[in-house]
Amino acid sequence: MESLPTEILHVIFKLACTDGGPTGVRLALVSKHFRVVARAVRFHSVALRDRASVDIFHRAFVQEIKEAQQGSENPCTPIVQHLFVAERATQRSPIKKVLTLAAPTLETLALAAHNIPLSLLFSVAPTLPALRELTVLGHTPKYFSELPPGKCVRVLPALKMLHLILEDFTTSSKPTTISSDLKRWSCAAPKLHGVRLSRAPQAATLSWLSAMLVPKREDRPSPSVRAIALEVVAHRRGEPDQLPEIEACEGKTPAEIALCVTRPRKSYGACPALETKLESEWTDRVEGWDGGWPRVVLI
Repeated sequence: MESLPTEILHVIFKLACTDGGPTGVRLALVSKHFRVVARAVRFHSVALRDRASVDIFHRAFVQEIKEAQQGSENPCTPIVQHLFVAERATQRSPIKKVLTLAAPTLETLALAAHNIPLSLLFSVAPTLPALRELTVLGHTPKYFSELPPGKCVRVLPALKMLHLILEDFTTSSKPTTISSDLKRWSCAAPKLHGVRLSRAPQAATLSWLSAMLVPKREDRPSPSVRAIALEVVAHRRGEPDQLPEIEACEGKTPAEIALCVTRPRKSYGACPALETKLESEWTDRVEGWDGGWPRVVLI
């Protein structure tokens, strides 16, 4: 296999490195030749699940960059295209440095935001020109609430697919919460095409969805969105069940919008392994599958 041209080995190694890191590590241990050849693609996908993995990756990535700059045999700089992060960010954590290093070539990113504040993402967002898919677990409007009213910062120019797994508190939020949040997201990502909401509260979801069904595109809170996937939570005891109204919207959408509504399920409810579920779907998308997105709304 070592006799194969470097270009072919790159393609093979890239197709193999979709598991968040283990395969890239093993390739680097095969031989010196394999380590040099795999340098550009061994970090194709990286999953950082705790502080130890963040530290190890940061040191290894920086070292590979230095060796690429100093070497002449294969000067290809290592890049990260798919990143999953669940480590709790602290002042001493190198997670911001990791995001900054990976940002220029990052295409998909999955964040456990109950561990990592959205403000950290937006602090490096100006260097995320290639990010096309973003998943945020435990999304809250906290970061947006810190922005001046009406402020629009277009920092995610390539983002097309956004998946928000909402915090439980949104079940008691005002109906305008989701609408205003997604309006900010659409402003930050002017090419946003698909929105997927998991654990979505009924009242807030219906309010946003109704606004998205108006005939004029410019009057919608997210005018660029063409695909919507909703996983709506069950109504709380004593509250009206608005799920039938939400489901009825599937027959009222404008022709250019694809809508898929699913009934409440346990996958994003009180599941004790939300981060495991998130990582599994992220890996699925990296490998070219649907990653939990309904096929009818995928680009």
